[in-house]
Amino acid sequence: YTPRSVVRLLVELLQPREGMRICDPTVGSGGMLIYSAAYVAEHGGDATNLVLHGQEKNLGTLGICKLNLLLHGLRAARIEAGDTIIEPQLLDDHGRLLTYDRVIANPPFSLKDWDGSSSGQRFADQDPHHRFDRYGAVPPKTRGDLGFLQHMVATTNSTGMIGVVMPHGILFRGGTEETIRRGLGLG
Repeated sequence: YTPRSVVRLLVELLQPREGMRICDPTVGSGGMLIYSAAYVAEHGGDATNLVLHGQEKNLGTLGICKLNLLLHGLRAARIEAGDTIIEPQLLDDHGRLLTYDRVIANPPFSLKDWDGSSSGQRFADQDPHHRFDRYGAVPPKTRGDLGFLQHMVATTNSTGMIGVVMPHGILFRGGTEETIRRGLGLG
């Protein structure tokens, strides 16, 4: 659950507009997509002229999300089930990640085993979408924060923007996380 004030702030910073493609890769109950559509409508745009996509691992939460979107008149939203990192579902007809004008999320903080490494094989090392080899290192297996951020960067188009809630530790931790921050241009 993300507090409404945080969702409002992220959406207002991103300033979505009619005709945009918007994705929440850790969609939860759909609040960020719903508020994005409401923002467009409040600013004179047609909220039905948005592409809204999301993915959610928890099937109970996925059901709540779909119902929530339906109740807000957002029937065309595409919400997929599954783990965004290990099994991304928002792909084009050629199996490539879809890209968006706005990517907004509150991914799980410091998720352990974020890339399935407990199974004995790190998915990130063999990612067919090359989301984790662009910035100099793969995030540690016990902290998935930058893994989710790298996914978001990979799904943002060249003129797009990202709005994300992250724990403050990603700004200060060393090792591979520092390497990734530098690769992303975040210092």
